[in-house]
Amino acid sequence: MGTKKSSFHIPAERLYRLVRELNADLELRAVLKRAIALTLETVGGNAGSIIVVDESGQVLSAAILQDGRLYDNTTFQLKAMLGHGLAGWVFRTGEAALVPDTSADERWMPMLRDDDASDRRSAICVPLVVKDQRVGVFTVVHPQPHAFTEEHLAGVQAMANLVSPVVMNALLYAQSRRQARLMRAWAESAMVISETLDAAQIIERMLEQVGRALRTEAVALAFQDTTSEVWVVTDAVGVLSDRLMGVRLPGSSAEADVPQCPSLEPLRTLGARAMTCALLPIEEGPAGALIAVNPVEGRFRDDMVSLLEGLANLTGTALRHARLFSALREAHEQYRALFNDTLDWIFITDLHGRVVEANKRAKEDLGYRWETLRAGTLPITGVHDLPTGILPDALDEIPESPPLTYESEVHTPGDERIPVEVYVRRVSFRGAPHLQWILRDITERKRLDTLRDDLLAMLYHDLRAPLSSIGMSLELLEQACTSGDGDAQELIKIARRATARLERLSSNMLDLSRLEAGQMPLKREAVQPQTLMSEALEVIAPHAEQRQQTVRLELSADLPPVSADREMIRRVLINLLENAVKYSPPGSHIRAGARREGPMVRFWVADNGPGIPKEEQERIFHKYDRGSAKRGKGLGLGLAFARLAVQAHGGTIGVESEPGQGALFCFTLPVAEEETPSA
Repeated sequence: MGTKKSSFHIPAERLYRLVRELNADLELRAVLKRAIALTLETVGGNAGSIIVVDESGQVLSAAILQDGRLYDNTTFQLKAMLGHGLAGWVFRTGEAALVPDTSADERWMPMLRDDDASDRRSAICVPLVVKDQRVGVFTVVHPQPHAFTEEHLAGVQAMANLVSPVVMNALLYAQSRRQARLMRAWAESAMVISETLDAAQIIERMLEQVGRALRTEAVALAFQDTTSEVWVVTDAVGVLSDRLMGVRLPGSSAEADVPQCPSLEPLRTLGARAMTCALLPIEEGPAGALIAVNPVEGRFRDDMVSLLEGLANLTGTALRHARLFSALREAHEQYRALFNDTLDWIFITDLHGRVVEANKRAKEDLGYRWETLRAGTLPITGVHDLPTGILPDALDEIPESPPLTYESEVHTPGDERIPVEVYVRRVSFRGAPHLQWILRDITERKRLDTLRDDLLAMLYHDLRAPLSSIGMSLELLEQACTSGDGDAQELIKIARRATARLERLSSNMLDLSRLEAGQMPLKREAVQPQTLMSEALEVIAPHAEQRQQTVRLELSADLPPVSADREMIRRVLINLLENAVKYSPPGSHIRAGARREGPMVRFWVADNGPGIPKEEQERIFHKYDRGSAKRGKGLGLGLAFARLAVQAHGGTIGVESEPGQGALFCFTLPVAEEETPSA
């Protein structure tokens, strides 16, 4: 195994031919075969091998030529040689080796599996070096022992010096072609999956693209079972696809909060030799992974793994978009069904109020032609009257939430007028801001309201005369009773209070109708808030005492007089105080008071009742609306009368409440101009 320096002379003409033939092709496999053949022709021998490795020592390519025959699928054997044989020793040490008799050298391993390691041969093994970097190992074998000399060693080294740069060029060429193929595969994949938003088509196309890009025997997609850590192969393409479909793979043993691919070891029993996996970036739903099996090159290079990871990211993003699109389409279909099947009439207008769409019910019930609606020439004012003071001056200022609501009348093409309740808000329609107008037919409700109004008017007129007679009779009876008959006097007082309450109720019913019609003249005067409060408390005091409740007055000092219809506001306060007594538990405290706020005086009544949900706090001031059942029985007229009465005075009324924490009713009245207040 001596390695004395020796020279080997190659004639110039032959050297020229060697260089020319070595550089005749850039395909790596062809370069390796030609290099071995030319070396055997130049130095002698019947067999040779070249193993090409990367910087990490991984085999990139290999070839064995014996007796003129090039052997394929030798990578596994040559890997063993590189790990334990003479070729490995040469690659690790960087020294050339001359083996006169291979049977006497323990480092020797036969090139082919069928060869006998005990056969006596001679061999030469030298490193392939480019710019001080070992890129492979070149081995030449002679069938006879002691056939090679130092001169032959020098010849092989000389050929290695010629072969090394050619092999490096072929590697760079192969790498550039592979990079170009991978980049082309990336671009093609992005283009292919961008053509569809169907999840099944995305999966099918991407698996095919990955298989072509990585040149594998199979590509599969697996998703993790949401109830366990098991992964299930749901889709696969390639020659092993039938074996892979439905395979269950165990999850990784890594920490649960760190995403990991499934274990791929079970695939070896199905014919998998080389495998790799990349997770799909799926934010919602089960985790997914792309699995590639058995590349043609025998192993997955780093750039192939990087490409798989990139395509997995692309697939995950495309699937997320597909699912979002599917959800959006489903929501659109549901909205379209609701849009057309609802009993309400729905119109969509642009921000200038021109109708661009209407639901099926509006077209059928109101008689609008489809062509008229799509033409954009029908204004929403041609459908119904717009109110004043509720909508902003410019329709494009209508908010998205909460919707604005009001009552109006629809004008049909047949000149019919239908009362409606309208809800309008800003919406997105066909990717642009529009306005949605929901018109609800309230004909039946209006008919019932009219019927109730007529009934209440009839009750008022029918009760007025009897109540007046009862009141006068009770007054005469009270005068006729002797002062010593205390029981009779108390009964008369109770009867007079009940009669007064009925008279207030009938007056409220009448005034409510007049206030709604704007036909209620106010008898304004300057009146002290203390006077109003005292008169109201005097009326409800017996009822509060009966329930063992106390009413605490909280009146600010130096309150100015207010401009008010004394009798009407007295009834407003009585209504609020009666409600406080009714809804507060026995033995509780009720607060009432007033204070000045600029040009207004704020009155309030606070109870300890069950409270009023926020969604009901506006409705309870509407006629016939009593809110939830916990608010007790009644006609629902008291607060409606209070609202209209206060608004007629130029004030406001409202309630602040949380369920279970009582309610605070407040209203404001304007301060009176300088005049003598009534006592």
